[in-house]
Amino acid sequence: MTEATRPQPPTARPVVAVYRNGLLLPTETYIRAQGEALTRYGSYYVGMHRIPRGLELPGERVFVLNQGGRTGLAREFVYQETGFSPRLVKAIRRPSGEKTGSPPPLSEICTRPFGSDNDVM
Repeated sequence: MTEATRPQPPTARPVVAVYRNGLLLPTETYIRAQGEALTRYGSYYVGMHRIPRGLELPGERVFVLNQGGRTGLAREFVYQETGFSPRLVKAIRRPSGEKTGSPPPLSEICTRPFGSDNDVM
């Protein structure tokens, strides 16, 4: 494996967000496999909530709006109804050098719409 093809830590590569409302059904192994197979990009899994007894995902690369309980359900409902989430805004604006144990700020994640003329994949 050459230096150019050797997988690098996700933070050393451009980032791709793999979005799914529910992360991830046990039958969606192909989604995780494709995300983990990326060599030029780091994959982060973004969604509304985790699926109970769903696929294992690298916790340091997962962002979900609803982390459980009534508060999580309320966050998910408000976001779906208004399109606004203070928690999401905070994650996007968090300085990239901040050490929180969570994924990098979402502003570092590729956010252009899928299918745009500039898509690499």
